[in-house]
Amino acid sequence: LPLDRSFSNLVSRIAPFLTLRQVEYILHLRPSSHWQPFDLKRLRYVYSIKKKVNEISESYGGLSFMPQSFFVSIFLGEATRSSLRASTANQNADHDDWGIETVEVDRRTALANLRRR
Repeated sequence: LPLDRSFSNLVSRIAPFLTLRQVEYILHLRPSSHWQPFDLKRLRYVYSIKKKVNEISESYGGLSFMPQSFFVSIFLGEATRSSLRASTANQNADHDDWGIETVEVDRRTALANLRRR
């Protein structure tokens, strides 16, 4: 039984806040055909980023790598946020038909916010 569109979208939007194991479990819990195509693509994208972060974190260590890992995490966070911005822009027309409230995403990046401080 396919998932409800709004639930599928909600899961894909909160995926960046879940752990790697949680996203992996969600992806393996249901067949690919049960997800909305764009939401499944976003879940897989978030999973691949989280997997890369996990690989990076296992091979780095010590204080000398802390600044590098900090900037890598900012870059990966921005990539994830950018995919959400793109999905919000692409799906606004679709969501009007569903009666789902759209959420405005801050256009400033985390790096821009850090620079302003």
